[in-house]
Amino acid sequence: MSAQSNPKDRRRSPRTRAPLFVMQDNYRALAKDWSLVGLKTSRPPYAMTQVGDVVCLTLYLPRPNLQVSIKCTARVVRIDQATNSIAYQYVSVGPMEYELLEGYFNEVVRTEVS
Repeated sequence: MSAQSNPKDRRRSPRTRAPLFVMQDNYRALAKDWSLVGLKTSRPPYAMTQVGDVVCLTLYLPRPNLQVSIKCTARVVRIDQATNSIAYQYVSVGPMEYELLEGYFNEVVRTEVS
């Protein structure tokens, strides 16, 4: 696992593959990679979402002895049929929830780098 930043990539911030579960429409998936700007996960098999749609997501941060969930809205920015993946950009994350996400991200990136 490592934070990734590729200059040819469309992404604006480093990504990680650290565990992060995502729930959309009662479909729970492990994020393929994620950042503080957005994430990519497998596409729900019954998803009717299209690029540009804004959806509600619940992010689950794996914390020892604690289940941390973050509700947010995100825009579908890319759907890749070949890899059956869907990419989201966060639209609305509450300030306290963002702090939790940022703290977890910084923790896992620090661990990946060391």
